[in-house]
Parts: sequence; C-alpha cells; structure tokens
Amino acid sequence: MSLRSFGRPGTAGNRYAISVGLKTRDSAAVAQDYLDSLRTVMRICGLRFPDREELRRFGVETAPDVDLRA
Repeated sequence: MSLRSFGRPGTAGNRYAISVGLKTRDSAAVAQDYLDSLRTVMRICGLRFPDREELRRFGVETAPDVDLRA
C-alpha cells in the first residue's frame, strides 16, 4: 500500500504538482526507485511483488513501465 502514497502516475494532477514545484518528478519514477530499493531484500526472503492485477484489487495503479519483477 505504500505505493499509493506516491500518487497516481501520469495524471493531470501529477503533472500540475511537478509544474508548480510541489514534486520534482512523476510518481512512476518515485515508485520505481522505491521498488528497486526493496528488490534485493525481497529476493533474499523469497518474496515477490504483486502483479498489476493484484495491485489493482488493492486500489493501486502503476505505470506500465514500472518493473515489478523480483
């Protein structure tokens, strides 16, 4: 659920927040960096990221280019 805190990627609101300086980059880039920081520990623990359909069931939208591979 922590991905929800970054906001929905590619939306008008996200672009507005970047344009007025509230954010420096799109939510998809922030989410990717976050997931990348978890990847090694997840592999060691034998965990995986949920797929996009599983995430949607939790109300989480991800950009198509966000890498969800463990």
